[in-house]
Amino acid sequence: MTDKEHETTDPYAGLPFPRTDLSLKALRHAHGLEPPAIFNHSLRTYLYGRSLGERQVLQPGHDYDDELLFVGCALHDAGLSLEGDGDQTFNVDGADLAARFSSPTRGWPPTASRSSGTPSPSIRS
Repeated sequence: MTDKEHETTDPYAGLPFPRTDLSLKALRHAHGLEPPAIFNHSLRTYLYGRSLGERQVLQPGHDYDDELLFVGCALHDAGLSLEGDGDQTFNVDGADLAARFSSPTRGWPPTASRSSGTPSPSIRS
């Protein structure tokens, strides 16, 4: 496959996104639920964070978990999507949506950080 053919099959081929299974699932999940402006903002957030790390001579996979950074950025505004629009603040709704995405079948334990300090009913044990 030529570089040009690869670019048409992977629109992000020239960008330093991690290509792990979980990262690709998060990318597809975010693309499917977030409006284009929010989805693109989420990808730029990752690129900005990675750039800040590079300026401090931090290396992905060595100094920080690049997959975790990517997935967190990809899903950080999921609470602004139609699917994430529940009856709580967008950050808590988004954390719940991310927790459902990160269920044990996806490879991560179902935990979510809360700014409110109290877990929502959807992730209580």
